[in-house]
Amino acid sequence: MYHTASEILLPPSMVDYLDTNSEFGDALIVRNGVVQASTVRSTRVCLRDDNDWVGQFCRHHVQVTNEDVYKFHLNDGFDSGKYQYAHYNVGDYYSWHQDNVWKHNQIWDRKLSFSLLLNDDYEGGYFEFVEPIYGEELTWDITRVPTRAGTLIVFPSMMAHRVTPVTKGTRKSVVGWCVGRQFA
Repeated sequence: MYHTASEILLPPSMVDYLDTNSEFGDALIVRNGVVQASTVRSTRVCLRDDNDWVGQFCRHHVQVTNEDVYKFHLNDGFDSGKYQYAHYNVGDYYSWHQDNVWKHNQIWDRKLSFSLLLNDDYEGGYFEFVEPIYGEELTWDITRVPTRAGTLIVFPSMMAHRVTPVTKGTRKSVVGWCVGRQFA
């Protein structure tokens, strides 16, 4: 189950601050502990320290959602002390994926993920979830989340999701992952 908080009051200077103070690189993924390029994802990202004011702003809103909805035991800060500022330009996407892969030998797991949409002057770039529907035949339910600026999407990190290709403009978002001790 995902949760959205619509119309988070974004400070007007947030996007300007991020655009002015971010050095972007190609998004990479980690497979079996190895960082690599991938055909699963095409976007430009900047990893930023979670203790800057944007990270603290997001953390506050995610904590409120967690206290109201999920009640997970979470550490302070985000995974690796970073959050991600992403630009999806025309043709950019992120195929179906989960933010957490369970590993038996790690102490901390990603438990909650979030995406804060910073603008809505683009086309495409839909944020979608997929869930199985069990019956005589397995089918899939795809849910598209509204993509208005100021929408905060918070969800358990094991939920499969994607961002469809952007067809016009640039989609800007802040993304992060809250961690805590492994689920028992």
